Amino acid sequence: WGSQPGIAPHAPDSHTMSYPAASALRGMQLGYLEQGRQSVFVGASLHEDMSAASRSYTAALSSQPSSASLPSLNTILSHQSAEQVTNALNQRDTPTTVYFPADSNCAVVALDMMLSSTQAINILHASDTTQPTWLTTKAARAQMQAGLATWNFASHASPDIVLAACGDVATTEVLAAIELIAHSCPAARVRCVNISSLTPRGFGTLTQPVSRRTLARTVTTTKPVIIAYPGEERSLAATLFAYGVDGRQFDIHSFGLAPCGDTLMTSLIRQQASRYDLAIAAATCLSATGVISPDEAQRLAEHCHAAIEQCLAHAREHHTDHPMVTTWQWQQGQ
Repeated sequence: WGSQPGIAPHAPDSHTMSYPAASALRGMQLGYLEQGRQSVFVGASLHEDMSAASRSYTAALSSQPSSASLPSLNTILSHQSAEQVTNALNQRDTPTTVYFPADSNCAVVALDMMLSSTQAINILHASDTTQPTWLTTKAARAQMQAGLATWNFASHASPDIVLAACGDVATTEVLAAIELIAHSCPAARVRCVNISSLTPRGFGTLTQPVSRRTLARTVTTTKPVIIAYPGEERSLAATLFAYGVDGRQFDIHSFGLAPCGDTLMTSLIRQQASRYDLAIAAATCLSATGVISPDEAQRLAEHCHAAIEQCLAHAREHHTDHPMVTTWQWQQGQ
């Protein structure tokens, strides 16, 4: 737009616009909001300073009459935007919620919550890969409203270890890791926890924050917790620190999906956030606490290391992920 004057900057219905500068698009978005119209900024630039957009929005909030409601500032980010999520969560004085939907139903619910809100900064953080659908629409709404919940279909009531997932890719990897553990170490009792939203103040949303009691009840206060997190470790560590937990209880496997030509599994393996890395970490914890024997832990680790080598070799040769990854389906309990 600009170099081709014969092409209109918007579609005939005036809803779709093309413009190269992120700052200009943000200005347009803010103009829409000040007119009382909802908008969603999709695919923010990796180099965009989202804090500037947040500052502009909070300034607009402060200038609004007390009787007026400003539609929320809504953004959709991919897993390539880990640093932007960290920056958003570091802005303690802004009304920010970052949503991490576990599947497509959760994403639809999150978008509905975002578009229904006012006076807030909302970010939906999801991958651009195809992931399984785990929850019904009703269950997805309950999950997104809670922000932190146990997935009973993949959990033991009295766990030896907790595996927690934040976002769609992490959810698939955690559930696959739980299956690996169950097959190799059937005596181990695992709880699956899903984290679906964070704010600068903690887990959950601005309107429904997760309390210290709820966090302790969900992840326990004594069992090891392994978390797969699509962001920078420091942002989640800061959230946990705010709850006053013992940091030694938590093992965060953070990752971001940078556009460097890797397949999804290769990228996860490179960052030690794949299902195999999570299962190895779990085996180490379970062995250290005496739940499984060192021999069982070694067998599981050897199986996972062999699978990692298979995945890397297949990716090098075919430039796609191994079928044992792409065709994997949840089988436990069936």
